[in-house]
Amino acid sequence: MDKVIVATQNISERLESKKYYGWYLLSIKPNAYILAEDNLARQGFGVFSPKHNSTKKKGARFVNHLQPLFPGYLFAEVSKSSPEVKVLNYTRGVNKIISFTDRYYPLKNNLVEKLRLHCDANDVFSHEFCFKLGDRVKIEHGPFTSFFGKIISSSDYLAEILEKVPVLAIPCSLGSPEDMEEGLGGGRQGWWGSVLPAVWSYMLAARSRGLGTAWTTLHLRYANRVGEQLGIPETVTQLACIPTAYYTGDDFRPGARKPAEDVTYWNHWKKTEI
Repeated sequence: MDKVIVATQNISERLESKKYYGWYLLSIKPNAYILAEDNLARQGFGVFSPKHNSTKKKGARFVNHLQPLFPGYLFAEVSKSSPEVKVLNYTRGVNKIISFTDRYYPLKNNLVEKLRLHCDANDVFSHEFCFKLGDRVKIEHGPFTSFFGKIISSSDYLAEILEKVPVLAIPCSLGSPEDMEEGLGGGRQGWWGSVLPAVWSYMLAARSRGLGTAWTTLHLRYANRVGEQLGIPETVTQLACIPTAYYTGDDFRPGARKPAEDVTYWNHWKKTEI
């Protein structure tokens, strides 16, 4: 009878410990990410520390570097092959297990698995995987809480609000690109090469005065109708449309793009992988 009781207790203990298998959210001590990750992995815990690319200004240029997606936190997995859950609290680099009771329970609803679907093999999170064009979204925080919206491209959004922009600057040039095909004009390349610096100067001047601008050619399919409305002669070519207005965001910031050293090559051509 004693042996049966012992066996029952062992089974009960195993069933009880199985409840604690899964992923836990850990608070990490300051500047101790690598220390915590190494010690957790060395003990046999699974480790998931999602990161994201962040752009910061360094001197006169912008550089990309990886930062924790959730600063100060990472995820650790308790399994049959790892120590018990309470060992997490005593791991070097770990501050504590995040819990709202005096007992520890793993995260629910496959949260970590869902996060991993949006990360590459190096646990780098990509916002591109979160939404796709046409997705409906509900705003959870801020002045538009509970409003619904739809994910659209920036050009589609611009087309929708173009009529509300207070100033639409249309750069024009006399003649047409074909006029430069002969002689030393450089053809179309020379044509645009003479136009772009002037437009850039306008956009930079607007920027210095707190105005936002964008280069778009959305209206060119209706260039003839626009020309009629504005009295632009047929001998003049409309080149673009530059919406100009005070911006509504918190601040200007650089767009997400690859570092210059990843897309420039010396003395030879190479196609950059997007």
